[in-house]
Amino acid sequence: MITKFERKVIAGLTAFLMCLSMVLAVPVSVNAEAEQTQDEAVSGAKQEETVSDVQMQDETVNDAQQDVTTGEEVEEGAAGDIQKLPGMSAESTDAMLNTTSQEDVIGSITLKKDGTEESGSIMLQEDQTSVRYQLNVEEDGQYYITATGDNYWSTYASITEETEDGTQDVEIINSRVELRKAGTYYLELSDYSSESQKIIKWKAGKVKDITPGEFDIELNEEKPEAYYRLTVDESGVYYVRSVKGMSVKIRDTQTGNEILSSSSFYKLKKENVYEITLGRYSWENASGKWGILKGIEKEVECDKVYINETDGVYYKFVPKTTGYYSVEGGFYDEEWNQIYSEEMLAGNAYYLAPYGRYWCIKQSEYTPIDPGGSGGKVQVKVGETYTHDMRKGGFYEFIPEETASYHFRSNENVKLEVKERIFEINGIGTLEGKVDYSVVMRAGSVYWIHLYEMDAATVTWTIEKTKTKTAVTGTKYTAVKGGSDTYDFVPSKSGDYSVSFNGKGGVLVYDDAWNEIKKYYPEEADGSRVVLSLEQGKTYHFAVAALEKDMQWEIESAKTKNGFVYTNLADNTVEILKYTGTESNVTIPDKIDNKVVKTLGAESFTENETVVGVTIPAQVTNLQYGAFASCTNLKKVTFAQGSQLKKIKEETFEHCQKLEEIHIPDSVTQIEKGAFYYCRSLSKLTLGKKLEVIDNNAFEGCSSLKQIEIPDSVESIGEGAFTYCTSLEHVTIGNKLAYVAKSAFSWCNLTEITWGDGIAKIGDSAFACNQKLTTVSIPDTVTELEYKAFAGCVELSDIEIPDSVEAIGGYAFEKWDIYNEGGDTAWYDAQADGDVYAGKVYYKYKGTIAEGGTVNLKAGTKGIAGYAFLDQINLTGIEIPDSVTNIGDYAFVGCEKLNKVTVPASVTKIGEKALGYLTSGKGGQAYKLEGFTIRGVAGSAAEKYAKENEFNFEAYTPEYIRGDVDADRKVSIGDVRMTLRSICKKAELNGTQKLAADVEKDGTVDIKDLRKILRYVCGKIEYL
Repeated sequence: MITKFERKVIAGLTAFLMCLSMVLAVPVSVNAEAEQTQDEAVSGAKQEETVSDVQMQDETVNDAQQDVTTGEEVEEGAAGDIQKLPGMSAESTDAMLNTTSQEDVIGSITLKKDGTEESGSIMLQEDQTSVRYQLNVEEDGQYYITATGDNYWSTYASITEETEDGTQDVEIINSRVELRKAGTYYLELSDYSSESQKIIKWKAGKVKDITPGEFDIELNEEKPEAYYRLTVDESGVYYVRSVKGMSVKIRDTQTGNEILSSSSFYKLKKENVYEITLGRYSWENASGKWGILKGIEKEVECDKVYINETDGVYYKFVPKTTGYYSVEGGFYDEEWNQIYSEEMLAGNAYYLAPYGRYWCIKQSEYTPIDPGGSGGKVQVKVGETYTHDMRKGGFYEFIPEETASYHFRSNENVKLEVKERIFEINGIGTLEGKVDYSVVMRAGSVYWIHLYEMDAATVTWTIEKTKTKTAVTGTKYTAVKGGSDTYDFVPSKSGDYSVSFNGKGGVLVYDDAWNEIKKYYPEEADGSRVVLSLEQGKTYHFAVAALEKDMQWEIESAKTKNGFVYTNLADNTVEILKYTGTESNVTIPDKIDNKVVKTLGAESFTENETVVGVTIPAQVTNLQYGAFASCTNLKKVTFAQGSQLKKIKEETFEHCQKLEEIHIPDSVTQIEKGAFYYCRSLSKLTLGKKLEVIDNNAFEGCSSLKQIEIPDSVESIGEGAFTYCTSLEHVTIGNKLAYVAKSAFSWCNLTEITWGDGIAKIGDSAFACNQKLTTVSIPDTVTELEYKAFAGCVELSDIEIPDSVEAIGGYAFEKWDIYNEGGDTAWYDAQADGDVYAGKVYYKYKGTIAEGGTVNLKAGTKGIAGYAFLDQINLTGIEIPDSVTNIGDYAFVGCEKLNKVTVPASVTKIGEKALGYLTSGKGGQAYKLEGFTIRGVAGSAAEKYAKENEFNFEAYTPEYIRGDVDADRKVSIGDVRMTLRSICKKAELNGTQKLAADVEKDGTVDIKDLRKILRYVCGKIEYL
């Protein structure tokens, strides 16, 4: 409440400011209606007082006096707008207020007992941080209050209550607050950001009390959340039936904790109250009926395939033997807390809600080895020898008594895996073959030792504490191929030391407590080195291993000159190991100590925050691993004219966030993995004329690149080479590139692709999620599109696929996961339900096949795409013409009623689990369809697939053999001759002969068929 005296002071100050504004011609806006509103809100009655004590001498001042009254003479404009504030009248909810008041109450909001939601928005000026409303509550209960703004972290709502003891803060938890009808409450909306204009949007209403049942829900941008309070009349397991696009959070008010579940099932108690908050995934609305219902329990066994057919069913599993088990979706204990890689005890009950339609419980390969069959474990001891039986599988458990490096060895070829429970740990040495491997393990921790894929039925192995040797500077040591050795080194002085290698291998460096301080894996066969800063008198452990052959290594004290830490190499040149100078623009010297600088060593400038520009002289031939990685202020790199640089090594410039431009010298033939990874400011890139290889992720995340031209010299682009170049609009692909690798240009902003002449295959996700790409014309040199090649290109409506394309991977033009990541292409959206073809390939059955349905593929079809009939549970028959050459991965997975398939001899490739399998979902576990039979020609790909997958096979004799024109049951030079005579009009073929001669299955016998038969007879191709 503002007193009479305070109002007089305000009036006087107002008059003074108005006069001052007239003198200085500075407009001053005074909005006093907000004060009126405050008094109305607090007292419930209009104040009629006027301020008469302040004398004003002209009409303008009288107007100012009128503004500060609380009467009803409010002029049109800003002050008048206040009458339309949210909460001040029934029709005022969506108005927006411009106000300069921070502390005064500007209106009231009534929270209705019927649950009607109130909402509004308010604009704060730059000097404002908050506004206040009075809250009127119609009924005791729980309410929700939300406030959102442009700046998520600086916008929030708070509530205070006026009591006899003063002003008290009211606790808001997860946007919920308990309010009483008799309470006096104030809502403060705040935004502490520095924006000139700040808009706060708010919503408030009563939380709905519910019991188990089904309810309507409509979530969208205007209403992104819904709030409920749940009680149940019976303790037990309950199931949340969700709506597409809806998220669910459940909080137990008794414990105050959110109930976490990766399934839709929750253990609820009768005596507790649960808060349910429904939200939506940001990319879509949620509409329909949701529910919370009592779950249905069924008991299941290990190694049996089950089908999820009914919502709300969960499963109980009681293991017969103690061990580790796995299932899609995981296991839960009695309280429905998820179990992560824990031993499951025989006789105990565990619960599960598996993913997908089909699922099966399997005993994990990580079940501990039980030597006596009574539930015990082999507790490994240092120094003892163990014999492992491959047929029994399982893992060994090891708990070290002290923290140290431990050494594993085996007498036969085997693969070794060492985990700290579920987390794999890394050491050094040989893990595959005859094991010779060192790894640091911590005292008291539990480690799993797993041996698998042995050449022999049994293998003998040991674990010992690593025996260390002593290393000194200036001495060369030999690391034997396949082995690992550990050395202790005590520096005689503090400083930088160079560790050099003359081959491929690895080194792990630990301090005296066996904490890892450096990991380095030299890849250069002709030598490399790394620099370490070490302290005098401390003990350091060096674990060293050689990969391809015996390797020499050496520790040397490094030299320093003009800020460059360096070492002299055997060829009388210099390698710079580290830069310690303070210059912002660095020129690498041509020589140091009269010796030519040819190498910038591994991590030599890594994480330098001073260097802005660097000039690299022409004679430098090597930029080693991570040389300039994370130089956060590096803007410009200049390679001197005539540069002799051959490679830009792995991660050389990664995370150089301000690097704007790079011209790769013509001498460079390879850009290695991650060389320019997430150089976000790199907007101009010129690739050299002799460049042959761009490795994996070389330019990933270069989000300022708008176009790139791949020169004709480039023969290989690695996986993810340009992924997440989110500004990249145009790419030109050179003529030597035959394969666009996995995710090479995914998540870019491409609108145009210019193809080279040599493209033969477009890889997995190669152009996925280019959401502005509208048109693609696949060159007629391309024979295959792999999995997800253009998935997520949502605007792609015009796709030209030539007849040369014979194979297409699954989801090449669709979204591929339950979260709609990617999205369908406009082309696929436009296809009618039923058979969808992409060129000569059967792409998909869109929609659901009717009960008992069959599909006949068109004559001339060349391939069946991956996942073409995924989960078509009603399909009972498929007719595959003899023009089909390939069946994609998982093409018929989940077709549970398709018990037999005839595969023609023309099919030369059958993908992974293409026929005869059920699945838990895309990418999930697959299970064999019991009794499945493949019918095919003896010796064909069909018979091979049946044998490899242990399915029934029925052989049949075809009417003709492809290419066997003379019908002698074999393809030979005689068939070439007869086909040639037919083409030259020297002989006429009958109907069956024409079918045999038309190996291209295009309806005609021509020179293409002749060429293919001849190549087969000459052994140039394996199949016709």
